[in-house]
Amino acid sequence: MSFLSSLFSPTKKPDNRYHCRIPTGCRITMSWQDHLGKRRSASARVLDMNGSGALVRTGKSLVPGSYVWVLAKDLGLMGSALVRHCDAGMLYYKVGLQFPGSLTTRF
Repeated sequence: MSFLSSLFSPTKKPDNRYHCRIPTGCRITMSWQDHLGKRRSASARVLDMNGSGALVRTGKSLVPGSYVWVLAKDLGLMGSALVRHCDAGMLYYKVGLQFPGSLTTRF
């Protein structure tokens, strides 16, 4: 790659995940307690996921390092997740979630 093309091409971080992420468009509901102890919730669209994490798009900002409860009705899964990052976009936030354990079935 030439010097000029490297200046104008977007840099992409290497994906060094152990498991590949699978694109999906399912909806989830996230619940958490804010810093005042008040219960909050938001719906989100899953952009991609695997057994250890997911990237979701939502209208709410989440604090990295906090825990959320995740409910994916379409997939019949629920569990907790650690917020790894929250990146602001124009109209929404992209939130990286890490599942500390396996999500469990709701049934």
